[in-house]
Amino acid sequence: MTHPPRIPDRTSAADARHRQRAAAQLHVSCIRGGFLPPLGQDFLKVVYRCIDEHPDCVLLTESIDGQVIGFVSGTTGESSLRWVLGLHPFRAAAALAPAFLSIGRMKGIAKVAGYSGRRDDQAQSWPRAELLSIAVHPDHRGKGVAERLFRRLEQAFGEIGVDDFRIVVGANLAPALSFYRKMGCEEKGRITLHSDATSIIMARRIGEATK
Repeated sequence: MTHPPRIPDRTSAADARHRQRAAAQLHVSCIRGGFLPPLGQDFLKVVYRCIDEHPDCVLLTESIDGQVIGFVSGTTGESSLRWVLGLHPFRAAAALAPAFLSIGRMKGIAKVAGYSGRRDDQAQSWPRAELLSIAVHPDHRGKGVAERLFRRLEQAFGEIGVDDFRIVVGANLAPALSFYRKMGCEEKGRITLHSDATSIIMARRIGEATK
């Protein structure tokens, strides 16, 4: 799929760094499960910088008075996370250096590589595009921020011709599953990713009106 140039969600390099750091901080503080938070906030800063700059990815934020209160990130699926991190490989390696001293964190690195390269028959039936992460600061939850961020990502995907996208959600995360169902997502399958825990693959079909 060939995508037209997208308009970056930033006005300056300084603003971009602020948004990327804020996304990393919110990820660490709000998304407790998964294999990324244990790899450290410095690594997540590199992850969100790469996502923000890569043409196959998008990072959208919502702010109040300059403070980022929520974010959503996604990928068209045309590039794996390993390729996305290739934008800043040395920064990523430096941020991961402490993880090489921890067996637990090494397992997390292996899971990042394994998931980003997953191409089995089951995965082939899922949408390629994916909502990677979404988080809202606790002080601003219940005010429609998550809903607006989800719809903005949906619109961004629709504008570049994406028909549907997936979300990987822990089977034990009832509030998250309820949110995605409310946003029109449907269950498409299940997968084992983190510590042998089951995750549910949700999918959202993008309507013609959104494109």
